[in-house]
Amino acid sequence: VTSRRGSLETKIQITDRVPPGVVCMSFHFAESAVNILTDPAVCNMSVVSGLKVSAVRIEKV
Repeated sequence: VTSRRGSLETKIQITDRVPPGVVCMSFHFAESAVNILTDPAVCNMSVVSGLKVSAVRIEKV
């Protein structure tokens, strides 16, 4: 999984519970390291961080 901020290797599961074009990853655990993919900036208007709005590319390794 790669973003403009970084990349990581992980196992994925493709399911119909998540719409096409959407990636969901847990960021509650230190070993997941998902935060390296996200932008730490916060939107001034919504006060929402980039944790939930990060574009990524998925490649099979």
